[in-house]
Amino acid sequence: MKYNVIERGDEISKDLTERFHSLAAQHGMPRDEKHPDIVLSIGGDGTMLQAFHQYVDQLEKIAFVGIHTGHLGFFADWKQTNWMISPL
Repeated sequence: MKYNVIERGDEISKDLTERFHSLAAQHGMPRDEKHPDIVLSIGGDGTMLQAFHQYVDQLEKIAFVGIHTGHLGFFADWKQTNWMISPL
């Protein structure tokens, strides 16, 4: 499964992105910025909207997962503690 990550740019989001890249590499998941199967949005609702906008021509082919690193996330149900506890 090919993936890409769109992140907000703050320190928490950058750290989680690097941790995800490391876990993905351990499990043989290649990163593909042009045609991913799944896109992780790490940040907030604006980051998720940015991910949708970036892949607007592929929405029917891509699964989007939102991980919010702020206080409130309507599009991103997952918090950083939900997925970093256990490996992929």
